[in-house]
Amino acid sequence: RLDAVGNLFEGLLTATVSAAAKDHLDRVQSLVTALQAASFELPVGVDDLQIHVLGLTSTPSPLPASAERSLIISPFVNDGFFTKVRPAPVDELVSRSESLDGLNASTLSLVADTYVFDDGSTPDLDANERLSPEDPGRPLSGLHAKVFAFEQTGQARLFLGSANATSAAFNNNIEILVELSGQVAQLGIDRLCDDTGDERGLRSLFNTYSGPDPDDEPEETTSLDHARGTIARLPIEGYVEESGTGWAVTYRSPKPIPAIDGTVIHCWPLASAGNRRRIEPTEPFDVRFQTSLETISGFLAFELEHENGALNRFV
Repeated sequence: RLDAVGNLFEGLLTATVSAAAKDHLDRVQSLVTALQAASFELPVGVDDLQIHVLGLTSTPSPLPASAERSLIISPFVNDGFFTKVRPAPVDELVSRSESLDGLNASTLSLVADTYVFDDGSTPDLDANERLSPEDPGRPLSGLHAKVFAFEQTGQARLFLGSANATSAAFNNNIEILVELSGQVAQLGIDRLCDDTGDERGLRSLFNTYSGPDPDDEPEETTSLDHARGTIARLPIEGYVEESGTGWAVTYRSPKPIPAIDGTVIHCWPLASAGNRRRIEPTEPFDVRFQTSLETISGFLAFELEHENGALNRFV
């Protein structure tokens, strides 16, 4: 049943900054009623399915406190997840190198095997410029999936959804996770990650994380890292408005983006990498992006590229 999804829509209405129009409220309520009455057959191999909505009420994390075996795949991860959400060992953690670089040694000591995800692709931001930035034909690259997988006494619990392995995702944000339960043979970690016949499994894309190697970093990395920290602390607000047949988001900050000698700065809404803009520093940050409703995002991605080849990307 989809009751929890209906509750999510109802809860979002109470979180709006301004009151919604009555016709909009009526449409949402109609959707909620339909969702609460909907039911469907479970997928093959799934014995039970539950939907967890995080952030609407004060509820504990649905993740099990312990397990015989565990795997977490998350593009973003922080120490708070391991201290406030699930302070327990993890067998395998897969994330981006930038996220893993920011973890304390005490956090990494809780993980038996740590990996970075490498799908073998390199984003070509200059390719397909004739396509709309929101065109679904633009190829995705890198790690986007969030997976929390656990095994205990022959049973598997698989959590999929929007929540990253961060304290904010489980304690502050509104997120949704779908929990699938079944036999390890059907939903276990090996079934999820290993090769099946002629098809490559996820595990073939896991590369062992070896930590940052400062000896290999260009000299300008320190200044780029300093600028990254300065930009991350900027109070940036997003303003959404209708624009033609779509939408536009304007991101503003009263403070300027810092200027770095020999460095070009670009930014784009996280959900549409093709919509990148070059930023002129020293002026108050004010940049507007055309977007679709589906790709409106509160997250901005930045790229700092120094003339010597040093590159720093972050969200």
